[in-house]
Amino acid sequence: FNFGESFKYEQPVIDVIAQRLPISLQFGVVSFFVTYIVCIVLGVFKAIKANSLFDKVTTFIVLVGYSTPAVMLAVLLIVYFAGDTFLDIFPPGELYSDVYDELSFFEKVSDRVHHFIMPLICYMIGSFASLTQLMKNSMLDVIGQDYVRTAKAKGLSDRVVYFKHALRNALIPIATGIGGFLGIFLAGSFIIEKIFQLDGIGLLGFNSVLSRDYNVIMGLLFDDRPNCPVFRIEIKTSIIGFKGFCLPKNSRMIVN
Repeated sequence: FNFGESFKYEQPVIDVIAQRLPISLQFGVVSFFVTYIVCIVLGVFKAIKANSLFDKVTTFIVLVGYSTPAVMLAVLLIVYFAGDTFLDIFPPGELYSDVYDELSFFEKVSDRVHHFIMPLICYMIGSFASLTQLMKNSMLDVIGQDYVRTAKAKGLSDRVVYFKHALRNALIPIATGIGGFLGIFLAGSFIIEKIFQLDGIGLLGFNSVLSRDYNVIMGLLFDDRPNCPVFRIEIKTSIIGFKGFCLPKNSRMIVN
């Protein structure tokens, strides 16, 4: 596809997007897998130990994380763990150290993980509560089914009943939402990318809206489906963001 050149970067739009897409892909894919693994495991154990102290404490923790804005959490992590004020454990931003090219393979992996930790926490924190509770409720529904009670009555161990028979059916509601969550993760977050100095897709889209770089905007929001030829960009200043919407064929577009 040829979207022309970027007004701001004076490069082809495809090249501008291609330079920043790997950054968002790295964080999106890693946070996606880590979030699902942690939430599935946590949700299963919360269902097995429903109404116990473990269930109540973990519910409180994930709800606190859900109610914490990512931008505030990012600032707190930098202040407390990436500065001279308290602890200087993690780097405040960027993807790797200045001496990254001089490191060995395992040192490079360690360096990337070290730089990934704080941004990943901010990416994942908002999804923990919904996925964990969904997994817990789905597992509780399956545990109450007749075939699970029959398996227990036959003398099968709890491990076999829960993880071999019940878990597979409990994962169905989780699997149906993978597409939506994956799209959210891969789209990036310009707030997190701005705070941690990550030049990803989210920050590119936000800067393109501010600088009126229309070619880049259309490149980011492009959809080649025949029934969706027109795009509308809705800028919501209350959340400082933008979203791309596709108008149907028979709709009218008013340009001021």
